[in-house]
Amino acid sequence: MTSLHNAEYLKGVEDARIMVEQMHSDRTDWKVSKTTKHVTVSSKKSQVFHGYMHRIECVLDVSLEKAFEYFLPSPVGLRLEWDKTLQLHECIAHLEEEAYLYRAVTHSQIMGLIASREFVYILRVIRRPEEGCIGTFCQSIDHPKYPVQNTPVRGVNYPCGTFFQVQPDKKILVTNYYHVDLGGKLPQSVIDSSIPQIMASTMEHYYKKLQTIKK
Repeated sequence: MTSLHNAEYLKGVEDARIMVEQMHSDRTDWKVSKTTKHVTVSSKKSQVFHGYMHRIECVLDVSLEKAFEYFLPSPVGLRLEWDKTLQLHECIAHLEEEAYLYRAVTHSQIMGLIASREFVYILRVIRRPEEGCIGTFCQSIDHPKYPVQNTPVRGVNYPCGTFFQVQPDKKILVTNYYHVDLGGKLPQSVIDSSIPQIMASTMEHYYKKLQTIKK
């Protein structure tokens, strides 16, 4: 991997940040697609592929750093302690301060209806202490050491991100934007109806994990 690749990856994730921040500020056309006790999932048509993008929200009574730490994978955080949808989530490179390349492999979902998926992507963390906010931004990359193979199916992270925002009551609003093409041969309608359920369940596991730790 060359410095040119790195520059391309960093430029790509900066473009992703801009798009995700636009998503976050645009409250129009989102429709609630799934609710649970602690989580609300809203969805709207993607402008960059044939599926939907999803906004997943929950409020946590923990510190900003704890909310952030338990959402992110190693070496930044502790996600693998609770997220059982993942077979593997490895950091394959640290580009610069708080910019990382990852490879993730999921377990199959919905009783095997959605097979295991692989993702290779860049993630960048941006801290805004003056706003009481941490943002993470990511998108898929083409990496020379991890070419697309027949199995597992390669999914594509279009610009995705998560905001961890301190609220007036000191609780943390977590807003995750899931903007992913799972690929494969399943009808898009099946994927579109399944994703809100999967994301709500995942965020509930995250919420419950954080109830077991100190602020």
